Amino acid sequence: MSNLKSALYYDPTAMFEVDSRDVEYLNVDGVTLVATVFQPRGQGPFPMLIDVHGGGWRLFSRTRQRPIDLELASHGIVVVSLDFRQAPPTSTFTRVDGPHAPYPATFSDVNYGIRWFKAHAAEFNANAEGVGALGVSSGAHNVLVNAMLGHEAPFTATTLPNAVSVDASLAYIVCSGSPVDLVDMMVDANVTEAAPGIEVGEPDFYGLHEYFGGVKEVTALSPLHIVSSRTDIATPPLLLIHGDADDMGGVSTDRQVAFAGAYAKAGGIVELAIYPDAPHIFLNRGLAPESENLVRALAGIAGFIQRQLAYTDQPFNPVAGSATDTV
Repeated sequence: MSNLKSALYYDPTAMFEVDSRDVEYLNVDGVTLVATVFQPRGQGPFPMLIDVHGGGWRLFSRTRQRPIDLELASHGIVVVSLDFRQAPPTSTFTRVDGPHAPYPATFSDVNYGIRWFKAHAAEFNANAEGVGALGVSSGAHNVLVNAMLGHEAPFTATTLPNAVSVDASLAYIVCSGSPVDLVDMMVDANVTEAAPGIEVGEPDFYGLHEYFGGVKEVTALSPLHIVSSRTDIATPPLLLIHGDADDMGGVSTDRQVAFAGAYAKAGGIVELAIYPDAPHIFLNRGLAPESENLVRALAGIAGFIQRQLAYTDQPFNPVAGSATDTV
């Protein structure tokens, strides 16, 4: 077991046993929302990571990314996997797992979850500073929106009792299979993976027009549009993970490259990792076969977290960091 050098230290080579427990973090409109907390056994306090699962804005639950959560927690980080209200069913996407509510519930629930766990970090032997977030697929969209716009309404609609000064700002974000161009995704009719209650091969397969309220609203919530058109956004350091075999509209390689460039122009540090021949979901053991891409991607996530926390602990000092040429 590795001794922590600071409350923001994360060592991908360290190994900890991990305990998990379910915690109720929000009761809203009669719905109780639960998170699973993966807590390393050790002295701590440990850094904290919020995990937001994917599933087309409507499917699955906080258990979806459990293998990833356990992997990251085993190196010494408290991982919090959130449940949240999902988008309602549509004519083409009739299945919804768990409670659902109209926009912006999915995003405001995650925003509240970030703030709640920051305020209660000490209860989980975690540090409220340097909190990051991980999202996969539609969860990555949620993370991107909250990272860039989480300081404003309607995402902050649910008040955090006794901790109104705690915000949802993030020290870094990790996004995989990210829907970065929702307009392109809305008009894509090439979806071929069926699921129970879902028809394929139709434009707006995910019901984005209906969920967000129209083309204008879909555009306003598209990360590529946000980062290209607004100057009032936050841009925390971003690791953007993409499987090159993922050609879904709004998610494909060309869209990832375009978003990474726009994010950098907006002032954000971004690392784009493209994995050859990898499909949309390739990180999660149990959902995807073991592969070099899977192993490298998980190691890359851990390394990225380590670098961001090390920088947060000792940020750039232009005086101390200056070098003088004495030749």
